[in-house]
Amino acid sequence: MFFHKKDWMGGYDSWQRRLVRLAHISFFGIGFLNLAFALTVKYLGLETGIMIPAVLLVIGAATMKW
Repeated sequence: MFFHKKDWMGGYDSWQRRLVRLAHISFFGIGFLNLAFALTVKYLGLETGIMIPAVLLVIGAATMKW
């Protein structure tokens, strides 16, 4: 790994490196949102009206890598 070098990916303040830092934080954030949604649905016993939010969360997680 080269992340410890000052000039890796253009340096700490470079646009490319900022996007990489933001992407990994967002990736984990969407995962936590998925878990929170699933646990909330289970806790509240919801059976209707959950398909659209569930699909949108999956789409958000799947498109995060692009």
